[in-house]
Amino acid sequence: MQGIKKRDGLSPQSLIIAMDGPAGVGKSTVGQYVAKRLGYRFINTGEMFRALTWKALEEGWTSLTGRRWRG
Repeated sequence: MQGIKKRDGLSPQSLIIAMDGPAGVGKSTVGQYVAKRLGYRFINTGEMFRALTWKALEEGWTSLTGRRWRG
């Protein structure tokens, strides 16, 4: 990667860039663009979180205790 140098024992490939902000402001769009420009992998953790939550609810797990719901 041009312009990015190894610093403090970290290579550019070992870095994680996180973005946070309100819904609809373009975090995914900007994240995908930056990842592509830097040659990084883009992971949309918001989508991952929603998928995991859906699966947990489908399986009957609660988010607070990890115990199965009765009923």
